[in-house]
Amino acid sequence: MDRNSTPQKPPKYTTSAPVIAIIGTGGTISCTTDSNGDLTPSLSIADIAEQAGVTDMPTCEISCFDAMSLDSSALQLEDIDALISEVVTCAETTRAQGKQLAGVVVVHGTDTMEETAMAMDVALGASIPVAITGAQRPADHPQADGPGNLNDAVAHLLEGAQSPAENLATRRPHIVFGGKVLPAAGTTKRHTTADAGFSYEAAESMASFLNTERTLTRFSGWNVPILDAYAGADGQLVRAMMGAARRGEIPPIDAMVVAGLGSGNIPPLMADALFEAISDTGMPVVVCSRVPEGGVHFVYGGSGGGANLARHGMMSGGNLRPSQARIGLIGYLARTAANENSGEG
Repeated sequence: MDRNSTPQKPPKYTTSAPVIAIIGTGGTISCTTDSNGDLTPSLSIADIAEQAGVTDMPTCEISCFDAMSLDSSALQLEDIDALISEVVTCAETTRAQGKQLAGVVVVHGTDTMEETAMAMDVALGASIPVAITGAQRPADHPQADGPGNLNDAVAHLLEGAQSPAENLATRRPHIVFGGKVLPAAGTTKRHTTADAGFSYEAAESMASFLNTERTLTRFSGWNVPILDAYAGADGQLVRAMMGAARRGEIPPIDAMVVAGLGSGNIPPLMADALFEAISDTGMPVVVCSRVPEGGVHFVYGGSGGGANLARHGMMSGGNLRPSQARIGLIGYLARTAANENSGEG
């Protein structure tokens, strides 16, 4: 099934057990080895659930359906929007039938799992419990890790269904992977092949543009590129992109995320080009760090130092990696636009 296919709709529920919907999107967990030795998505989510042994659990009712079948590196923002809509549909269908929704498991490829997880956190907040999981090894591997991860995701949702409703932290989206249960916001892939391939950077310095209120929004339609800072980086790429947008050769650039150096610094020539772009368009620019741990601290002087970047209106990405900061920034843009259209801001 490709992204243009019509997704299967969840079936009607017939028992009073807590309901868990499992949505398939493809990824390594659905892959087997083809005749060329390549890994390709070949299993449906029903196949994956059966392999994991979760379809006949006495403690819950499982519903499986495929939303798409893609390597997650091929996902577009439109696909993430569609996936969030499917999660909402599952929740609304279950609750309309008077059933208890334990939550929704999203089975996903690991390449862009962190973006989809962040989008669900931004859009859904604590309104629908979601567990995102996948695998590092294919389904036909002798030590396939997908079944264990899927069982852990189901167990996490069942445990959360027993916790008090006011315990919002347990109801937010989580990545459940390699024996870990990690908050969606702040969790990124840190190892390409290890079982515990994801880790969480504590959110004491979360991005300044995020807020605790989450609102359902659409992520497609926004053009927010990520630029890398590096030794000797000048402003030619920034100016080339802004010029192409002015000439209509690419869509207008709504904002930028910069993977900065150290605690959030940018080479002076690159910083100058970004200052020009901000002055000309007023677009938001968020600075993250290319360093895996520690986050952004705008303390250094100089034209490209973090303190000067903040004076020019750049925002801190906190501890977020650039991939998640981009998703959070798109959510910020969408909320701001919605408030302006409604006359609230």
